Amino acid sequence: MKRRLILLFFALFILGIYFVSSAEIIKISKGENRLNWSSDRETTAKELIIAYPDLEVISYYENNVSHGFVNTLGGIGEDFRLISGREYEIISKEEVLIIR
Repeated sequence: MKRRLILLFFALFILGIYFVSSAEIIKISKGENRLNWSSDRETTAKELIIAYPDLEVISYYENNVSHGFVNTLGGIGEDFRLISGREYEIISKEEVLIIR
């Protein structure tokens, strides 16, 4: 029994190391940031702001029109999917590390 617990702990430890090492970390500085989003994982502006409440605004330009989502009163603006290859402006109250 004790041997099984040790093997289980060791397996979980190895899996944890694998997941942490395969994660991509994006540093968002306090203030205005420009980020070229590149991820296979789908997410929306609202999901990102819920996960990282220090983010204040996520926006992008398309055909000279600004699209944005603001983190106030539960979210104001248009919720949109973040698309790989598109540049976004992200404004943050504090430094944020986004883990994907």
